[in-house]
Amino acid sequence: MTSSASSPRAATDHIIAHHPDVLLVTTGYGLNGWFDSARERGLEEQPRQALTGATILVRGAKGRGAVRGLGFEDAGMAAQERTSALVDAGGAGEGADRGPCC
Repeated sequence: MTSSASSPRAATDHIIAHHPDVLLVTTGYGLNGWFDSARERGLEEQPRQALTGATILVRGAKGRGAVRGLGFEDAGMAAQERTSALVDAGGAGEGADRGPCC
């Protein structure tokens, strides 16, 4: 059983409330699914506003396509199409506040 603190809904609410500095996009499918889920809750613009100004890094070409399809620009792509390379590029392992979503 998953706690409510780690649910997709709670993660979305956390991102909307705290406007992340960095977004790591591992898959285009996941990013689009997250926006679709938020839209179904009536949250059309809140996720978009929360990500305005964030540094967006992508794992590969499909993530980049999704980011651009949503009207954002990414700041770069992982050197290798591996999640570990993306995390390294984002500095997520260096004491970042990762919140309930990570």
